[in-house]
Amino acid sequence: MRDSVPPVYLIAGSKGGVGKSMLALVVVDRLLLDGKRVLYFESDTSNADVWQCLERDPKKAPGEGIDGVTLYTVRLDEEESWADMVNAIEEHRDHVVVIGTASRMTEAIRTHGHILRETLPGLERRLVTLWVIDEQRDSLNQLRDHLAVFPDNEIHVVKNSKEGPNAFGLYEASKLRTIIETEKRGRSLYMPRLALSVRTKLYSHRMSISKALADLPTANAYLLSSFRRACGEMLAPIL
Repeated sequence: MRDSVPPVYLIAGSKGGVGKSMLALVVVDRLLLDGKRVLYFESDTSNADVWQCLERDPKKAPGEGIDGVTLYTVRLDEEESWADMVNAIEEHRDHVVVIGTASRMTEAIRTHGHILRETLPGLERRLVTLWVIDEQRDSLNQLRDHLAVFPDNEIHVVKNSKEGPNAFGLYEASKLRTIIETEKRGRSLYMPRLALSVRTKLYSHRMSISKALADLPTANAYLLSSFRRACGEMLAPIL
């Protein structure tokens, strides 16, 4: 970790189905493997996949996640909830923070994102956005909106597509890629695909990656292990 106080990772993308939940699970898993304590904020309260995968026991008190993870929910469309989130970040100075966002959060972030942007410097935290895109133009349009809200934060683009790494000609030829990789000093990364059968088991059984590796049948565990290793290589320059 490059800072004495750990950063805040914002997993965003606005579009539904681009892979934000999977990236959030991967980031949390990678941080835990590195021995970090994680504070995870779940903003997708209607379909809280990541929260449920990270719960140690649904019968325990809210906020108790798997070892090394503390869980909170946050409603990004409510100003007070942003303030509560910042207060929780302040209370967990030794935790790396990961904020998972739901789809269609562009307007909420545009309206209230200044609260996070303007308070984090006082907490000596830097904000790092991992913006997930697919091959469609909507991903890029919403990225422009995000840059307007957080013009100075570190941002990396994570390309995720069932069509493979060569499906991003629109992004590769865009001015946005140039802005990300030069002005923002960010990276354009490609997240490998995880087999549908493994993704389905992961979400349907509400398992963290580490638990899935222990519980899945051998072939599925092998595919997940390969995916985990590839994602670790992808994230190594950032986390």
